[in-house]
Amino acid sequence: MKKINIKITAVIACMVLITIHGCKKSFLDSNQLSQYSPDNLDNVDALKGVLNALGKASRGEFFGDSAPLLTESLFSDVAVDGTTDKATPAQNLVSLITPDANLNSDDFNKIGWYWTNFFAAVRSANTIISNIDRPTYSSEAQKNEILGSAYFYRAYFYYRLVHEFGDVPLQLKDLTAPKYDFYSTKREVILKRMKEDLEFAQQWVKDGVNKGEVTNGAVNHLLAKIDLALGDFDGAIAAASKVIDGGKYTLMKNRFGSTAADLSKNV
Repeated sequence: MKKINIKITAVIACMVLITIHGCKKSFLDSNQLSQYSPDNLDNVDALKGVLNALGKASRGEFFGDSAPLLTESLFSDVAVDGTTDKATPAQNLVSLITPDANLNSDDFNKIGWYWTNFFAAVRSANTIISNIDRPTYSSEAQKNEILGSAYFYRAYFYYRLVHEFGDVPLQLKDLTAPKYDFYSTKREVILKRMKEDLEFAQQWVKDGVNKGEVTNGAVNHLLAKIDLALGDFDGAIAAASKVIDGGKYTLMKNRFGSTAADLSKNV
């Protein structure tokens, strides 16, 4: 009987505690320890975090099952699907690129993946650029290196977008509200702006940084490609020469491997 009384007393005590403490409205208040918001981009580490996300966004094209790069290759003259024993998404390509087609699926193609993910990356780059003056930097050089890195990523994704789709909307500032009046900008206009941004990045982004961070070599390499797209061949030579002649990135000059002694092989 005493054991029963003890159990009943314990139950009543728990009910009283729940009644006293469990019904306070403050119990439901959340205490977010972190939040994805431009309001939090007021320090250098936060901006570098967005740069890391941009690096991940650029990597996503090349990895995973039915990587988007397969669509890039198969819908161009780079590759042909060699499957002969079954029907594949890479057959009858014309029917796969209509406006009402499935444009983001492993079973069809990843054309829509490029549009969605690359513009999302442009948005992230613009978030850094629009908030670049908010943190306190150790030097002007640190600020300009982060800004130059963001310029690099925006130029990279726009370079890819205009070669995927031609004329596309040009967005140079972060969005702070819904926008419904996007209009396409000429491909050449976009590339010229990206060239200007990369020429700024060229002055401030360094080599010898941590793995995964933007390098001066990457900036010059992309600048050379944009110069080629604009028909500025002298500019492309100058940018490529800074990569090749800079000492950190050199062309291979010596034979190697099992066929090193075979002089018929072009090094």
